[in-house]
Amino acid sequence: MKILFHQVVPYDNKRLWYKCGKKKDGKGECEKTQITKQVLEDLVIKIIVEKVLIPKTINQIAKDIVAKNNELNDHTKLDNLERELKAVASKLDNLIEMVASGIKSDTTKDKILEYESRKAELQFEIAEEKLNIPITLTEDMILFWLESFVSGDINDPDFRERLIDCFVCKIILYNDKIIIVFNIKGRDNKKTHY
Repeated sequence: MKILFHQVVPYDNKRLWYKCGKKKDGKGECEKTQITKQVLEDLVIKIIVEKVLIPKTINQIAKDIVAKNNELNDHTKLDNLERELKAVASKLDNLIEMVASGIKSDTTKDKILEYESRKAELQFEIAEEKLNIPITLTEDMILFWLESFVSGDINDPDFRERLIDCFVCKIILYNDKIIIVFNIKGRDNKKTHY
């Protein structure tokens, strides 16, 4: 029976246990035995160190993050907005020159107001789009950050928490195995250990 452990419950004054949410809430039967927080986290940390924090995986993670970042840095919308702004500004300038040379009509006045309004809208949209552009990350920056985990102290509670928060999406426990779903996109983001 597959149970996703997400409840940490005090068992006694000294230890914390992970216990099935169904069993804790009395919402159903559960065959999975509870496990101490320390034992589960020790196992997860060991797997992260042995399977994730190795040069091959770190390099692949860095490449994947840079590729995703480049994908997010697609400036097509911004480029289109800036092109449209340039076209609107040009049309507005042409109309203003017409008025300056003596050609006046209600239609010209309406068009000038329309173009001025659209120009202001485009300037606002461009400013907003520029705020949404993510920082460009390099592979060296990502590698530097990932390698900081390699030299961390796995006995330090804060470091252990950062390690799990960063790399683990969820843990599924069975009585005979554990499945760790990592925060690593790709075909091999799940590891099963017996």
